[in-house]
Amino acid sequence: GGLTVLETINLSKEFEVFGFIDDYKSESEILNINIFNKNQLVQLFKDGIKYIFIAVSEGKKRKKLYEFCKSIGFMLPSIFHPNSHVSPSSTIGDACHIKSGAIIDYNCKVSVGAIIDNGVIIAHDCIINDYAHLAPGVSLGSNIIVGEYSIIGIGSSISTGIQIGKNCIVSVGSSVEKNINDSEVVQGVPSRVIGNKK
Repeated sequence: GGLTVLETINLSKEFEVFGFIDDYKSESEILNINIFNKNQLVQLFKDGIKYIFIAVSEGKKRKKLYEFCKSIGFMLPSIFHPNSHVSPSSTIGDACHIKSGAIIDYNCKVSVGAIIDNGVIIAHDCIINDYAHLAPGVSLGSNIIVGEYSIIGIGSSISTGIQIGKNCIVSVGSSVEKNINDSEVVQGVPSRVIGNKK
């Protein structure tokens, strides 16, 4: 995930990457960029690093890291791949990654920490809540609500007017034509409930 973020940042040319934070890497650098650990964040902030981006795929971990970084004083901007399109009437919260080929249409709201992956199409008047993840190739009709922490799998499609609860999973390639309750896992064409996520 960090390398896709690096590419977006380098192509958008809004920021210069100073380093990666990774407590699980034994190397000291990657692609000639230094790797730091989480315990060094406070000192990095004191040394003048003011912006940070969280490249972690799991929504609840993203939220925890977001809150930790905010408590230090970091700003967490959203980043936009130059090959994405966001309508000027739409709003994007902090710490979102809008990837290559994503299209966000008129009057949409994408909340804090969401990932809008490659080739995602979001029609008008949709709401994507905090830390949701729309995987590559997802298509959303209009007036859809995607709940906090929910994951919409690769190539899935969601019919107009659908509400997807919090903490849900829509499996790869599914077609959703009915509302999904909190924590449900759905699969298929048309989708059906196959389980619940804890």
